[in-house]
Amino acid sequence: MKSCFLVALGLLLSAAVAMANIPHPDNCTVPPCLVVCPAGDEVFTVVVRDIAYFPVVGCDVTLDFGGCPAFQMCPDCCANLAIDSQNHTATAISDFNGIANFPLKMGGVCTGATVAVYTAGSLYLGSVPMASPDQTGNLIVNAADAAHVNGLIGTHDPGADFDCDGTVTQADFTWLWNNHGNHSCAGTTAPGVPIVAPWALGALGALMLLAGWLILARRQRNQWSAVP
Repeated sequence: MKSCFLVALGLLLSAAVAMANIPHPDNCTVPPCLVVCPAGDEVFTVVVRDIAYFPVVGCDVTLDFGGCPAFQMCPDCCANLAIDSQNHTATAISDFNGIANFPLKMGGVCTGATVAVYTAGSLYLGSVPMASPDQTGNLIVNAADAAHVNGLIGTHDPGADFDCDGTVTQADFTWLWNNHGNHSCAGTTAPGVPIVAPWALGALGALMLLAGWLILARRQRNQWSAVP
C-alpha cells in the first residue's frame, strides 16, 4: 500500500512538473490595445504565466500583423525582437518575470482588423486593435496625423484610440501632440511638418490680422498726406 502511494505521489509530482513552465492563456496578461510609434517609445508588454500563475521564462511571444493592410516597420526595428517581414510578425522572448516587451518602431494603423497574440508557437492569447500617432503610415508623426486624429474625435475608431477606452477624445489628440510630435524612424531624411498648438495658430492669425491692418492704415495715411 505504501509503495502504491509513493508511486501515485510520484506521478502527481511528475504531472505538476510537466505542467510547470507551460503557458496558460487564462493567466497570461495582454494589454487591451497595441500602440506603436516610429520612434519605438511605446512598449507593448505581454506577461506569460503557467497554470499556477508563475511566470514562464524563455517563452516566445508573437504578434501577428497578418490581418493588417500594411506592415510599416522602421528599417532599424528592433533590438531583441525577431521581425519576419514576409509573414508580418514580431517575436520576443519572455524574461525571468515572464515579461515579453515589444518596443516596436513602426507606424500606420490596422484598419478593419486586429493583431493576434500567440505564445509557445501557436497558443492563442487573444487579439488587440492597433493604434499609432503615425496615422498616414509614412513613419513620420506630423500635422497631417494630428489633423486626422482631430477629425476622428467622437468616433470609436481604434486606430486613434490611444488610451484604449473605446472612444477617440480630445485626450487622444492631446496625447499625440504632447508626446509624439515629429517622431520618426532613426535616420529618416524626410522632415516632418511641425505640430502647432491651437493657441499658437490663433495667435499667429491675430498677428497676421494686425499686420494687415497696419499696412492698410499706412496706405490710407499716405493717401491723405498726398491730398493738397
